Amino acid sequence: MTKNLQTFRDQIDRIDNNLIMLLEQRIKIAKEIGNTKKDNSFIKPAREQEIMQKLMKTKGVFPKPVLIAIWRKIITASLMIQTDFKIGIFCPNKYQESILILNDHFGSFVKIKKYNDISKLTTDLKNQKITIGFLEKEEYSRISKNSDLKVLNKINNFVIIDSSK
Repeated sequence: MTKNLQTFRDQIDRIDNNLIMLLEQRIKIAKEIGNTKKDNSFIKPAREQEIMQKLMKTKGVFPKPVLIAIWRKIITASLMIQTDFKIGIFCPNKYQESILILNDHFGSFVKIKKYNDISKLTTDLKNQKITIGFLEKEEYSRISKNSDLKVLNKINNFVIIDSSK
């Protein structure tokens, strides 16, 4: 290996070490934020959107989609530090597609519980056994008159996903 190549690798190693230190600082702050939250509203879509918009405005050659994906995982890690982050999903007909969407967004390391009963998802969401609940758009349309769905519409951290796109 040439000395020049080793110099570059050494520089990258130093940068990697700095990134790890910065991520540790960030996660400690996220934990403090979690400790100060009085309610269970750990997921803040508006705040996440604000972060993503800032990332999209950054200058440089780093690919934006990769930057966004990295930050999504950092946000998920922060949620995991703040709470026992678990996802519940009721998508009996498109379970695999929905899991792929959730894994892409949150990361494959997040606990995802499959529900075969919408009322059990509702109960677990209300009782904070899961942090966020997902319902496939087709299922939402199919059971829209269901009383459990009316309850879900009043609960924070409930999301409808469309795996058809």
